[in-house]
Amino acid sequence: MNALGVASAGKTGTAQIGGTEATHSWYTTFLPYDEPTLVLTVLVEEGGEGTEAALPIVKRVLTQYTLP
Repeated sequence: MNALGVASAGKTGTAQIGGTEATHSWYTTFLPYDEPTLVLTVLVEEGGEGTEAALPIVKRVLTQYTLP
């Protein structure tokens, strides 16, 4: 996330799907770190671990977004 040029904070997550070994991948971030004006959460069903599927999508979205 450092490539965006703005300090941010984030949390990955993985959630199992009711008794199966498949997992959902999610990532939540807020930025700028000091005075957040944007919060973004991406959830990818059956996406694996937290950073595997969700984080690349978060990066793509944020590279298209201009902070006020």
